[in-house]
Amino acid sequence: MHIVGDLGIADHWLVKSENVSIQARYAADEDLPERNTFVRAVAVGGSFLGGNTIVIGALEDQITWNGAPILENQTSSFDFTGESNDGAVGVRATRTLHSSLVQDPSTENPGVTFELPLNVSLIANRLRHHVNVLIKMKPQEGGQDGLCGNFNGLAADDALEFVSSRLGPMGPEESLF
Repeated sequence: MHIVGDLGIADHWLVKSENVSIQARYAADEDLPERNTFVRAVAVGGSFLGGNTIVIGALEDQITWNGAPILENQTSSFDFTGESNDGAVGVRATRTLHSSLVQDPSTENPGVTFELPLNVSLIANRLRHHVNVLIKMKPQEGGQDGLCGNFNGLAADDALEFVSSRLGPMGPEESLF
């Protein structure tokens, strides 16, 4: 976990593998009196993106590619083709009113869909002060860990306290934010 100042912001690994890095930034919603910590942003990076980084912020925040705003309109798309040490990198992102609801992908909802290398895909529903995200991916060669699981078949060891004990604290140098 990476705590930023005294703002109550904490970064956690959703997925950590040799090639794929996905992090969540948790922050308090000061408009709520209780149970007010939510995912405020999600960052995606790693060698599978050729060293590039996507940050998906809450509705009042931005979606960025290497710090530059993308997908600023409710219906917009973003495409990137480049190279990495592992070969070609292709990214396609679409923001639409007709995406899927993260909690029930069979339900239509405004959102952003990301198709990434290594058959990684994300659906993000951006709301006021938080982001809901659905990550689909296959187990990574060499293993992986994080709050989205380590694919060892034991869901109980994917809780925050177990993941934090395995991965240790997230150092500022690891942050994609």
